Amino acid sequence: MEKSQLLQFAESATKMSVAWYVSAEEAGSTLAAWRAAMGLTQKNALDLADATNYLSNNMNAKAKDIAAVMVRQGSTAMGAGLNYNQTATLSASLIAGGATQEVAATALKNITGRLTSGYAATAAQQDAMGRIGFNAEELADMMQQDAQGT
Repeated sequence: MEKSQLLQFAESATKMSVAWYVSAEEAGSTLAAWRAAMGLTQKNALDLADATNYLSNNMNAKAKDIAAVMVRQGSTAMGAGLNYNQTATLSASLIAGGATQEVAATALKNITGRLTSGYAATAAQQDAMGRIGFNAEELADMMQQDAQGT
């Protein structure tokens, strides 16, 4: 990063720390982890931080818990077709429903994994999807085209 980017990064981490009730070091580590794990630009990471703060202010989910789920499984959910804001929203919903960070991260991985299993779905999974009107391969394709619409 260039010097100006480092200063912006430090300023952003400081603002996040106040809004999220965490240390500036923890906020900075979260931003760096999001950028590395999910391939986000600095602008996208800051957008995700704002979205996470909004979710925590409007749901029964702490920003640092949402962020922890995103660090653990955000890239997996994004690989399934969700964008970073959709992934944060699903993470917040799981936490607001009573899940811990660990349980929410595992649930996020399992939900997105099952929706995108496609041809790799077990016979039982294909049967279950068929009972509710889905074909596993078509569902996996739909998730890649429009995860939110699916």
